[in-house]
Amino acid sequence: MMGIRLKLLASLMALVLLPLIGTQTWLSWRLNSSYTDIETDTLGHEMRRLLVAVDAQLQQQETLVNDWANWTEFADYASSGQGPFAQNNLGQEAIAAAGFDWLAVLDKQGRLLHRVSHTDTRPEQVLRSPWGVVLRRAPDLGERSCGLARQRDRWVLLCRQGIRNSAGLGDPRGLLLVGQTLPKDFEAQLQRLTGLNFSLHAVPPPDVPQARTGAHLRSELGAAEYRYRVDPEHLQAWWPVNDRIGTPVGHLRLDFPRTVSIQARSDLGTVQWQLLGFFILITGGLLVLIDRLVVRRLLRFSHELRAIHQRERWHDQITVDGRDEITQLAQDTNNLLGLIHFQLENLELMAESDALTGLPNRRSFDGALQRALATHKRHGRPLCLVLVDVDHFKAYNDRHGHAQGDTALKAVAQSLLAQAQRPGDLPARIGGEEFAVILEDTPAQGAERWMERVQARLQALAIAHGDSPASPWLTFSAGLVSARADENVDSLFQRADAALYQAKAQGRNQTVYAP
Repeated sequence: MMGIRLKLLASLMALVLLPLIGTQTWLSWRLNSSYTDIETDTLGHEMRRLLVAVDAQLQQQETLVNDWANWTEFADYASSGQGPFAQNNLGQEAIAAAGFDWLAVLDKQGRLLHRVSHTDTRPEQVLRSPWGVVLRRAPDLGERSCGLARQRDRWVLLCRQGIRNSAGLGDPRGLLLVGQTLPKDFEAQLQRLTGLNFSLHAVPPPDVPQARTGAHLRSELGAAEYRYRVDPEHLQAWWPVNDRIGTPVGHLRLDFPRTVSIQARSDLGTVQWQLLGFFILITGGLLVLIDRLVVRRLLRFSHELRAIHQRERWHDQITVDGRDEITQLAQDTNNLLGLIHFQLENLELMAESDALTGLPNRRSFDGALQRALATHKRHGRPLCLVLVDVDHFKAYNDRHGHAQGDTALKAVAQSLLAQAQRPGDLPARIGGEEFAVILEDTPAQGAERWMERVQARLQALAIAHGDSPASPWLTFSAGLVSARADENVDSLFQRADAALYQAKAQGRNQTVYAP
């Protein structure tokens, strides 16, 4: 009898246990392969997001240099090389306040008109370096202004921009050159902004054995394929960085933890040991039970996760139910998906906000106006649109400079924002000195009182504007209209623009309501 039991047990193990072990081995490989594909694709998205974040930081510097270069008085000085402009506006304190290490001005013939530095770097030394040939060349239309370079064991930004009048029109009258050392906390700031574990190195990318090649990515720092390696605990990616003249000077390294795969492998191992224990106790029933409670759920988990990845619908959730390790894995995965969705929403929010004033930008405003007009048509609630233009702002900029002009625009934005007390009140910046306000559930009389409070608040700030015929203080003109039941966004905007034009024609510093 004991011999038959042993034979039956051996036969049962051969017929059931070995296929079960094989099945679990295949499932482990399949899940690990799926997670690896998802994680490597996510790594590519994260690398692109990192380069977008780096480009955004460089774009801020380019915007600042462009604001300095588009200055009528500066253009006049670059043309003549004479006058007190450089002494009054291009001193050490001025460039230090702007965050520049050094600044140089060249005329149209490439002659050095002015140089200033508040660090140990001298502009003439840079102009004699290999970067000097590129920096002296007049920039082409649409060419990026700033690039990264490596000097004295420091990362620096080298920027050049043609000097034009305040409107940015006409041929360049000279060339503005600027150098700025990257802040020591540059990496830490981007890590906090993006949530990514990356580092910038001043050596070429390492030659890693068995490294794979990723997508070809473009950035202000160059264009190349990134290389990455898949380790059991994390993914590592390297992307080469070129300097201002296209010479390789370093690389970006991104470390991406394989949290989901680690948790999946751990949970799967636990399940396999549980299956083995249950098989020893009871074979037939265990096979049915494990198929229903484990294998099917894991396959569903894998299918849903692949579907989320293919559709890139990061707000979807894994719907595996139960109360065990697989459920915990699903919850951890859902948390990760929620984090990805949150980060994408933050990037979209940044793309719809004005960097200077913090108000919604034109892109965000257009969508909000479309939705507000649809609500007005559906429910018949009053809707007003106001277009605002700062009076004689170009003259203000020419006299006080772009830095003071930015401060004035912020004051106007804060005056509008201070009156936006209800959810339906939406001020936005839609152009240089142009603003717009959407007032939902607000009739025309209420909108006029709303704008009167904005005007009073701005007047209380008493921002001097000596070049304005309308007032000795900074003011604005506004056009106000109420939405009609049968009009679209274009007609509403055109009527508001016509009212704004009428306000300007009547002497500015007023709000004109056009029924």
